[in-house]
Amino acid sequence: MALLFLSNIGLWLINADGSSPRPLLKGNYFNSPTWSPDGQWLAFSVDAQIWKVKRNGDSLTQLTRAGRNFFPSWSPDGNSIAFDNTNCGSALEPPPPNACGLLTMKNNGNEARLLVQYGRMPTWSPDGNHIAFIGLRSSVFRVKTSDSLQLNQLTFLNPDEWDNSYPKYSPDGTKILFTSQRSDDGRPQIWVMNADGTNRRQLTTTQGYTACWSPDGTRICYCDSRRANGRLWIMNSDGSNKRQLTF
Repeated sequence: MALLFLSNIGLWLINADGSSPRPLLKGNYFNSPTWSPDGQWLAFSVDAQIWKVKRNGDSLTQLTRAGRNFFPSWSPDGNSIAFDNTNCGSALEPPPPNACGLLTMKNNGNEARLLVQYGRMPTWSPDGNHIAFIGLRSSVFRVKTSDSLQLNQLTFLNPDEWDNSYPKYSPDGTKILFTSQRSDDGRPQIWVMNADGTNRRQLTTTQGYTACWSPDGTRICYCDSRRANGRLWIMNSDGSNKRQLTF
């Protein structure tokens, strides 16, 4: 299994045990890279547009060309990509129609449609029936992909004091990871909860953000934010056995 990570000189791959770091694409503007379900493609944002590339660096393809687009997330069948568009207008200029918020499109960039206004950082459930995302007041929400009216708020960690981000469904769909940051100390931590928002638990105490699951759901990779440029760490899904991967 290979992990993705960003450095100040490009997009890199690294083995799950921390060995063999190797560059994939050069540059310093890559954001939120993510694997396709079959492991053959990567989607990412660069210069506020969504792109994809094969895992060997071939077939670099631009998928969006308008707005400001970030956080691509592949559907479980690999046919669609969810993403957010932050082109939300201003006090003097309204946003373009069906632009501001959480969108989905085909994996070739066609048939983009708005699913939820003002949604960010989408993550698909493994069955493809739901997308969890960050909504109003930085809370974690869940929406049904076939009916955007079926919308549920999952976190209620006092939105005046907590800033939630980076939700990620577990491979079995039963849990959601997310980063939560309290305004009083400013330190982000990794949390996990059931997919319905119950049983929220804090997994890190020494700072952590942008976590993701291993394919079997037994481990979690995350960034430790105690250093300005971040460090990759890995831990068991219950928060035990934390170990540093990159230095």
